Amino acid sequence: MEISTIGLVLSVVTTSAAGIGLFLKLRERRRRLRLNLKSLLSLNAHQKIGVFGGAPVLSLEATNIGQKTVYLEFGGIELPDKRIIGSISHSSMLPVELPPGKMITLTFDAVSIVEYLREAGTIGRVRIVGLVKDQLGKIYKSPKMRLDPTEIEIWQRSLNDLE
Repeated sequence: MEISTIGLVLSVVTTSAAGIGLFLKLRERRRRLRLNLKSLLSLNAHQKIGVFGGAPVLSLEATNIGQKTVYLEFGGIELPDKRIIGSISHSSMLPVELPPGKMITLTFDAVSIVEYLREAGTIGRVRIVGLVKDQLGKIYKSPKMRLDPTEIEIWQRSLNDLE
């Protein structure tokens, strides 16, 4: 093999490695959020539920796991028919600046969600998704969560019996 060919091969390999390194560096600095949607229906969460007038709530935790600050403008729950219901804590908390490593929790009135599902004719367990939208218009979604409207109704009745 000629020296010029070896030089050319080394040049291509070096350029490729530099390009891959740059790609990985830029990728790790992108905006990234981890979303966790959960129901606060356990007895341990009773105080948290009480803050919102004794109503069962769903919470959406958004944690900035990226290297850049994210500016969140909207938080909601996407229902099976693609309708989005906003957070009951939305007006006082958003928009918000979320620096790397920080978290925000948005809450949603579970009874309102169940009432909408009943009006839409939905029966049984459904899958819902939490989502937030940042200032740039990017939408981040949580893993799907199964919601059983019957459990929410039973919990609401038990809270009413306590009053």
